Amino acid sequence: MRLLVAAREGKLLGGLDVKICWWCGINPASSREHRIKRSRLEAETSSGGPLTYFAAGFRPTTLRSTDAQAVKFGKTLCQRCNSTRSQPFDAAYDHFVGWTKANRERLRTVTHIDWSEVFAETNYDNRHLARYYVKNMCCRIVDSGADVPKQLVTFLDDLDAESPLGVIMYRDYGPDEVTSDGVLSDPFASRTSQGSGELLENTNEPSAFFTIIEDGFIGCLVGYYAPPYRPASQESISRGTRSPIYEPKRQLMWAAPLFRDKWFLEHVIQEKQRLGRDLSEEEVQGIADSFNSIPPFVPLAIDNPPSTVDPLDWLTAQVSFNPASHLAGGSVSKFDFPVHASRPKRFSPRQALLLLIQQVRKVLMRL
Repeated sequence: MRLLVAAREGKLLGGLDVKICWWCGINPASSREHRIKRSRLEAETSSGGPLTYFAAGFRPTTLRSTDAQAVKFGKTLCQRCNSTRSQPFDAAYDHFVGWTKANRERLRTVTHIDWSEVFAETNYDNRHLARYYVKNMCCRIVDSGADVPKQLVTFLDDLDAESPLGVIMYRDYGPDEVTSDGVLSDPFASRTSQGSGELLENTNEPSAFFTIIEDGFIGCLVGYYAPPYRPASQESISRGTRSPIYEPKRQLMWAAPLFRDKWFLEHVIQEKQRLGRDLSEEEVQGIADSFNSIPPFVPLAIDNPPSTVDPLDWLTAQVSFNPASHLAGGSVSKFDFPVHASRPKRFSPRQALLLLIQQVRKVLMRL
């Protein structure tokens, strides 16, 4: 895996600092949570050298440390909540990622994940794993300038609490080793994306917030709806011992905006390989125009959630990828693309960055 982090949002890199920990609500917020877990970054650093951080609108930088502020949220947690309290969630996540890599080919065809098998002979289970993803989403909520809903804090505090949000697993293998360029698209990359609805009246909590967190070919989609938009029932991996695994392009197209930039970038890379040459900006723009004509990606003009609109349709309409609409437009977008700058397969790190900056950046910023 190679690391490239592309972040697009209306604030400085390094995240938003707050005064009080959003989790305990008591201690000063003095600790930064990693956007991509530190253990993942350390594994890739040890296997492939330095990591390059690219953020649209910012100068690409080489990460000399996995503790760099650029790969962290702002100071939003206290030391205790970001270590002792969250340790079981982090450990469950690390174990799960290792299990998925060990079962990569098998996971291509299974319809469900058996949690009793995944966490056999460990002190963790799927309830801990679900809470890792929810904790990460809560940090994103705070990072976007909103407050974490109390129901989410209650869910983190109590392993037996009923899930107030949806947490589902999916697989998206994307380019394989043959079609991937190994630099800007990689089947083992970690990626994240998020989208939110407007803030609720008389509160600073989001009316809806969705995020995807991918590690290679396996990802988790977490979705929160505030009452009264919350569906009557929501699926969550925190329940039971088996959970279905979904195919985004067949079963999750209502959440297509969350995957749009990833799929677009992969499509550009594959078209470049098909032609056997670099693409001109006009060609990339043409691909973008065609890509954006696909119905799930066509912007919808819905500012508020009417009672006649299905919550899923409303959220899809709210998820905008225009960085100028950050908060004011009720949406925020972030994508983290892991790419090693030190060992490209087909072209140099400089060529990789130039390709992304010159041919993709302008298009992505205009989506």
